[in-house]
Amino acid sequence: MRLLLALVVAGGAVARQEESPRDHWERIEAAAPGAERWLARAELLTSSGDPAGALISAREGLQLDPADRRLLYQAAYAAIWLEQLAAAEIYCSRLQRVLVERPPEDVGERESWHLVADRLDERRRELNEHAATLERRLLVARLIATTGSLAAASGIVLLARTRTTQVRAG
Repeated sequence: MRLLLALVVAGGAVARQEESPRDHWERIEAAAPGAERWLARAELLTSSGDPAGALISAREGLQLDPADRRLLYQAAYAAIWLEQLAAAEIYCSRLQRVLVERPPEDVGERESWHLVADRLDERRRELNEHAATLERRLLVARLIATTGSLAAASGIVLLARTRTTQVRAG
């Protein structure tokens, strides 16, 4: 099994590097301690389908380098994948802010990062809208259930009163 890693590079092109999971892990462990190690771990966990682990790794790296675009991307991506809307909003906002405050020097790389950040933010907004729609539907369902329960209770009370009236009249 081989991992395929995508890296954003100058000019908006995507470079692909293929390596085995073992080679990738050895590269991670050989990396200098710090944010780079956490970034490599987050990338490996993302590509292995473990967004929760990737988010934890990205957060660890962000404690060491809070303005690392790559770590912010990994954190935002994992939070969106996990549908952790509050975390996704925080990381998307931080990524956008870092791109404004500390933009990449290369114009092509800057454009690529803005494109990636905009797409992440768009996906985050879609998830927020979806969550809001589900919340509204749940509210309507609860209202219908409550109304139905009240109607049934009212019907039972009326039926009981009718029978009580009939017993007294009879």
